Amino acid sequence: MKVHHIACLGALAVACMAEGDEALANLTRWIVEEGGSVSSNVRVSAWDSANGRGIFAAKALQPGAEIARIPWDCTLRGTAAEMKGQIAPDEEALAPPAEVSVFLKLLRESRGESKLEPYLKVLPLLEDFTTAMYVSDANAKCLSANLRAQREFLFQKADRYTAAAAEEGELPETTTLWAFNTVATRALNVNGDCLLVPLFDFLNHAREGNVDIDPQEDALVIRVKSGLQGNVATGTQLTVNYGSHLSATKLFTLYGFVDTTFDEVPSQLAIPVPQSALEAVRAKSIGLDVLLAMNCNNASATMVPLHGKLPPKVLECVTLTIVDAKTRIGYPMLSDSEKASLIEAHYYDTLQVFGTHLIRVIAEYPSPDDSKCPVPDAADTKEAEMHALIGRLNLKLRKAYMGIKDALDNEVEQSGAPKVYVSKNSASKQQEPVEEQDDDYGEEGEL
Repeated sequence: MKVHHIACLGALAVACMAEGDEALANLTRWIVEEGGSVSSNVRVSAWDSANGRGIFAAKALQPGAEIARIPWDCTLRGTAAEMKGQIAPDEEALAPPAEVSVFLKLLRESRGESKLEPYLKVLPLLEDFTTAMYVSDANAKCLSANLRAQREFLFQKADRYTAAAAEEGELPETTTLWAFNTVATRALNVNGDCLLVPLFDFLNHAREGNVDIDPQEDALVIRVKSGLQGNVATGTQLTVNYGSHLSATKLFTLYGFVDTTFDEVPSQLAIPVPQSALEAVRAKSIGLDVLLAMNCNNASATMVPLHGKLPPKVLECVTLTIVDAKTRIGYPMLSDSEKASLIEAHYYDTLQVFGTHLIRVIAEYPSPDDSKCPVPDAADTKEAEMHALIGRLNLKLRKAYMGIKDALDNEVEQSGAPKVYVSKNSASKQQEPVEEQDDDYGEEGEL
């Protein structure tokens, strides 16, 4: 969801739409008429191109307070069962069946009269999306390697959805892209089903979201988190976490905004994955299969906090790139205490090797004055908007990785440990991390 900002809501709040957002007033009225409800203690902001919409507390809200009750009939639901036999198992990461199902239903609903018309009228237009798909080739030069790979994945995914839409008859490309982006940025997973839910998709992202969903027999209830310490104050934005596993780069790729609240970043370890039987034999002979079995390529499992203290999984993975092949191969057979001793013995070497790796990572995010990242013509507002977004993302990530490297350097210096020379032919260089591999673009599966 690239989610959107407020007017007043509630059964009696339709009259509060003095800002002239008639479509939003009609949406609220429709939800109530269908047996749902929207609290008069929240308000929805008017649309703007930078932030979309958002939902705010018009009055203080207690933990557990109900924000809205959306009848299931007001939602659009897709299930995997509806696509049985239509998507090959090896394509499901690219085209999750339940997601494709709701995509096709959205196309049908948008082509004529629809009961969901009040909802369809508040959805963003195609030109409103700012996901990585809408980064031009010129602006793509400003992206890191892993972002370019994620952008390419989105293109492949959109092509697969377009192919699925062929059975719906001849459709303009703009229509299928609109439906694809709408589902990709706004859909919600509930018990394995994929849903588009009015009002819920106005909630913006925050790492510490203050809203939960409560699926009930007749409706999806949106409420303030029950475990909050104290009330949600008047004027506070109501938010959800789009996914605790999503890095800042992934949030930019999928939703088109720069998250400034992250407290960890991907380590960007990337152990070479064998592409043939011969490569698999070679990988096993030097113990790379051990690293792969340990999920060292899993970005979610190898995140690094901004304070720079390497988590056990990252320490373990990086240590095994600097030891010899015999040690790597035998590592799984060691006891827990023997593993801990090995990691401790190489601790400061590991910090230095990882610090060298971070220099390469930092270089992946061009600074605003980098010659390979030219400023577009200001007259092209979309290009300028995307260029500015990428610049903010790169700056934020450069600072994050620099801060981590400084913390590692300080720890090594204070320890008095000898400096390590990382040669181009060392194991760590041989297995140089080159790009983030995670849920959508690597080994892990679904977003």
